[in-house]
Amino acid sequence: MCVPSDLLLSPPNPELQPLFMESFLCTGNTFVGVTAVAIMRAAYEEAVAYAKQRVQGGVPIFQHQHIALKLFDAYTTIQAARSLLLRAIATNAGRFPGDLPLAIAARCYACNQAVRVTSDMIQVLGGYGISKEYPVEKHLRDAKLTQIEDGAVDTLALLAARKLDVTSAAD
Repeated sequence: MCVPSDLLLSPPNPELQPLFMESFLCTGNTFVGVTAVAIMRAAYEEAVAYAKQRVQGGVPIFQHQHIALKLFDAYTTIQAARSLLLRAIATNAGRFPGDLPLAIAARCYACNQAVRVTSDMIQVLGGYGISKEYPVEKHLRDAKLTQIEDGAVDTLALLAARKLDVTSAAD
């Protein structure tokens, strides 16, 4: 089936096809990363709420150093992933076809950290963390999915590595 010419974004041009594909990959990868950050944040918010109401040793567990450090680490990781994704989105919006290594780096970082952070948030909830009563266990499953949906992060990292140049890290 042919697409009518009035519905095409541009006239057929085999030279542009790889550029459109790369642009699509830049956008898709950043938004999978955004999903991973949203999952991380949801698990973090659930763990903070739980830690503020769960009392152990006469004080909310939020006041225990080990729990506070886990929560602050999650907060820091969420902020770092958000910053990297925002940079990738802004960079890709400003140039065609985009910066594929940056988009994939942002996605891989966010997805890998989402798995680690949601796992840590399960630990904050203790035994409740793996129960269906709290959504944190589902967040971990969802975070794991971000590592494989629309391309496994390992495979994407190899693709991005082939596109690296000396100046890319200095930007």
